Amino acid sequence: MKSIRGIMLIAVSLGITLVLWATATPTVPITVLDHLREAMGGLALNGLALCFVLATKTPVIEKWFGGLGQVYVYHKWLAISSAALLVVHGIMVEVIALVDGPSPETISGQIGALALFLIVAIGLVTIYNKKLPYERWRTIHRFMILAFAIGLYHGYASAKFNLFALSPLSVWMGLTALIGLGCAVYVVFFYRRTQFKYEGRITGITRLSPDVVELDVSLAQPIEYAEGQYAFLRVFQEGLEDAPHPFSMSAGDGRNVRFTIKKSGDFTKDLYESLAPDAPVALEGPHGQMDFRHGGRNQVWIAGGIGITPFMAYLAQNEIDHDVELFYSYRDPNAGIYHDFLAEYEKRNPHFTAHLVDASVDGMLDFSEYTLDEDASIFMCGPPPMMKAYVKFFKDKYGNVNINHEGFAFR
Repeated sequence: MKSIRGIMLIAVSLGITLVLWATATPTVPITVLDHLREAMGGLALNGLALCFVLATKTPVIEKWFGGLGQVYVYHKWLAISSAALLVVHGIMVEVIALVDGPSPETISGQIGALALFLIVAIGLVTIYNKKLPYERWRTIHRFMILAFAIGLYHGYASAKFNLFALSPLSVWMGLTALIGLGCAVYVVFFYRRTQFKYEGRITGITRLSPDVVELDVSLAQPIEYAEGQYAFLRVFQEGLEDAPHPFSMSAGDGRNVRFTIKKSGDFTKDLYESLAPDAPVALEGPHGQMDFRHGGRNQVWIAGGIGITPFMAYLAQNEIDHDVELFYSYRDPNAGIYHDFLAEYEKRNPHFTAHLVDASVDGMLDFSEYTLDEDASIFMCGPPPMMKAYVKFFKDKYGNVNINHEGFAFR
């Protein structure tokens, strides 16, 4: 999906920051190296502020980046880049000290070192430690607001530029700092309280296979969504984690919604094994940019594992009147769900063709011999590595092909 507006948001924000720092006049004479060090610190703080803006998951941000999955990708790399800039910023202090002589130790310098340590430590834990329980992972991640606030204090207290006087740099720094802090406060303290407005209860539990379960939810207030979208689900049952997790809606009419969920971690395992009927739940959303109605008359659908759910949501509610060819890949016979439904749908609808591929027997889907029509639209959903490989393949082979995809990776 196109994400040019999201890329432009990041590029313009970082570009303005760089230009303003480069053209600002310091309050004391400084070397070019020291000026560069200050600019790196400013860029890092701007990058972290953007991270908090992206973390709000607002509809505008999601649309600008072409889906929430893409938002998470840019959020991750902004955080990594900002941390790297701060590390270089800290190293340059020592380099400048070797050239110009050591500067007196200051409280603001010590606070800056603390901010750097916190940002790098929290970043490493939240980005690379996949074994942490999800709620603990989220709790650690929330401490980034503290690291950001400490970093802002250090930036204002130690800068060799007057950030309190009225100037383009001070106005921009103040504006981005306030926006970043405001978004951070919202994400940490208010997101769960304000956005999970669709309350309901579990009305049905169907185990489709040894690791896939269908959950039927009845809502007090209907949720308006397009087939192919997903929502964040919270379950309020003793013994189950109540942190929000994203799941695709595989069927429903708005007031009654169905989720198809695969065991892939502690929370989904607990859902499969321990969830009780009538458990209270709450939803936030919908999210997702997979809109099959905006595709062409000739569509190719590619689903990996539980990624079949967005396609099922559309098929369950619509009799397609255009050509659709579905490729559904899974790892073993027990993982392939909805076989009977897809076979029946294919029999009654001449526009629909389904290819069911057990990857443990037949290997990964191979499109090397497949001929894609010039006007075809491709829709994909599944594990991010799988989607990334196919996006690259189709773009390399066909150039500017219309590809729409959603991936499941929210850490």
